Amino acid sequence: MARTRWMILAIVAGWSLVAGCSSPFRSIAADVDARAWVDPVELILPNTDTLGCYDWQLFVRSDDRIAADTFTLRIAVVTPDSLRFEEPFFVRLPVRPVPAAMLSEADVDYRRQVRLSRSGDYRLTIRPLYPLRGIEAVGIQTVKSR
Repeated sequence: MARTRWMILAIVAGWSLVAGCSSPFRSIAADVDARAWVDPVELILPNTDTLGCYDWQLFVRSDDRIAADTFTLRIAVVTPDSLRFEEPFFVRLPVRPVPAAMLSEADVDYRRQVRLSRSGDYRLTIRPLYPLRGIEAVGIQTVKSR
């Protein structure tokens, strides 16, 4: 009886480990100065999957001091072999009525069907074109494409 319990626990533990490793998304974010975000944020996205396609979503967390629900960011991506791509990205945050003391979080579609063809660290730099007030954190969430 005790041996059967141990086997069941081992199977359950094994399945929970497998389920934890096969998460369909991952995120990386960084805090910014909510009083006036002006400095660029560098995010490092390690990649080992060179065959899968992912959708990238820009993550934005803001507070009640946010002054604009639309703004433009400059996003640069540097690949492990030092190739660089940079572009402006216009952000329109969805309107969500929340109490003033609550933080608002939004995921905005950035790129679809992204395939990172090199293994290694991809560096993403996100910076606003002008100072932004009320934004507390930004980041990228990668979700397995369907």
